[in-house]
Amino acid sequence: MYKTWLLISFFLFLQCKTNSQAIYQKQQDNKSYICYKGQAFSIKFPQAKYKLINAPKGMRFYPNGLLTWTPTNNQGGKWHIEMEDLQSKKLKALDILVKGQDIVYNGIFVDFIYEGHENGTPKEPFSTIKNAIKFLKKQNSSTPIIYIRGGSYHQKNYGQNLNNRSFIFIKNYHGKANRPLTITAWGNEHVTIKSDSQSAFTIHKSDNMIIKNLEFEGVAQKIKLKEVINNWWTTPKFYKGSGLSLNHDCHDILISGCVIHNFPGAGIAVHNSDAIKINRNILYNNAWWSISGTGGAILNGSKNLSENKSEIAGNLFFNIESRVISRVFSKGFASMVVDEGEALLVQEYKDNGFGYDYQKPYEVYDNYLAYNGKGITVNKASHVRIQHNAMYYSKYFRVGSISQDVLISQNAVEVSKGTPWLSISHQKTTGVKVMNNFYTKGATVKYSANKDIYLTKNIALEKVFDNWHQPVNMVRKKKAGPSTESWVPIGQLVNLYALQPKPLKKTLTKQEIEKMADQIIAVALQKFPGIHLKCIRSNQKQIKIVLENLPKSFVKKNNLPGNNFNLIFKHGYHGRFCQ
Repeated sequence: MYKTWLLISFFLFLQCKTNSQAIYQKQQDNKSYICYKGQAFSIKFPQAKYKLINAPKGMRFYPNGLLTWTPTNNQGGKWHIEMEDLQSKKLKALDILVKGQDIVYNGIFVDFIYEGHENGTPKEPFSTIKNAIKFLKKQNSSTPIIYIRGGSYHQKNYGQNLNNRSFIFIKNYHGKANRPLTITAWGNEHVTIKSDSQSAFTIHKSDNMIIKNLEFEGVAQKIKLKEVINNWWTTPKFYKGSGLSLNHDCHDILISGCVIHNFPGAGIAVHNSDAIKINRNILYNNAWWSISGTGGAILNGSKNLSENKSEIAGNLFFNIESRVISRVFSKGFASMVVDEGEALLVQEYKDNGFGYDYQKPYEVYDNYLAYNGKGITVNKASHVRIQHNAMYYSKYFRVGSISQDVLISQNAVEVSKGTPWLSISHQKTTGVKVMNNFYTKGATVKYSANKDIYLTKNIALEKVFDNWHQPVNMVRKKKAGPSTESWVPIGQLVNLYALQPKPLKKTLTKQEIEKMADQIIAVALQKFPGIHLKCIRSNQKQIKIVLENLPKSFVKKNNLPGNNFNLIFKHGYHGRFCQ
């Protein structure tokens, strides 16, 4: 198995080199290279952290030590670059000669830190996506492509937790199906968009777009539980900042080849939009701190704006989980558990139950899920097809409230024995078929729906996976799990970003959750001095703590149904506020 993995890794590396069209000649001194304008240049160094000195615009390392650059017309000639090893402090010299005729660009360029005259060329790029789109609209371009040069970018006040709206914001762009607006990295260059705002990239009331080959990085790892609890009753939007946000009548948008990580909220959040395709991305370390609950990728609501279907295919989700008790104030209560953090959530909503009666199917297939708080959830949704996914220690498939016409088929699921691999949990859920799945022998099914539910030909195995991304005997159409070819583009990204999915930490214990609840109550008593606590025991286990006489301003702002808010402990409470 080890030899097989080495061969696969070597193949993926060659594929990456081939796909990037790296063309250069190495000189005899091992330090000098020749490359050509418009052609991708790359050199693999040992995986270490280097600082580039006198490097040309766009040249940058990937985390695995691959140095990449695609020189533009204004970057011809000789380049002498030094690389400082940040650990040893030793310098390495690198000389590159850029040759060749000037090329014709089929798009325009953006550099977020550029200052000066802007015309969209590599020498004088636009400084914002907004300016670039304005130019494309005026030109009525037949190839609306925006290239971002390699580099790490963030808004000017990054790091100050100011609840900025969005780093990149696109509104009311309406493209054509045969000429979608494409926003991507230039050549093989490595682009990182860093954000601590409400969203790194927001698309609003827009359509026919492609976002691809970009890295989006949030600040979840810099946030501490204590500061989230201190803000539990106020919720700055900073704590639910997302990577990409598509909202209000977006349709026919593709997100592909992106790496989206470390956002306190969702990696990708889609609201009231449809015909969205999320393909061949990696999403990890997201959804940790959103107090209102979220997931790695969430599709929330649809409006039949397009003839095309929504599709989530060939993605890798790992370390998506919630680390804090969540609540929605308008409900009037909060269950004091940590139960959010799905890798993927498909949900429609409306007062009468089924969203907007979305007629096109959601297709969810060939995805890889590992070490997530939850797996794939369907809630108040219809026409959902979940097939050929690999789910490794990511809890279960869940079909929740008032869902209908859901197919869960030919997936591979490994969970701990004695825990559920499937949950169907609402009396009004109907038309659910679960068939031909592989699951861990000894795993259970949570089931409370009462009609039109079919479970058939699901197979229990002692061992479902050879490793976290490869189900046993993985063959499309014959066995459960993703297609073998679906791993190739994801494997390339795993290699480039030197990723090693593994469990984050153990599950929170009941005592740890009770301690968190006590801290939340203590913050409320400090924030609202006039409130009262009342403890009510509903039955032998369930205890309800009622916070009475909340301030009218708080009730109005958060749309509470009354002046009280209930904290519900379904499995008992032994904290310090109810003795």
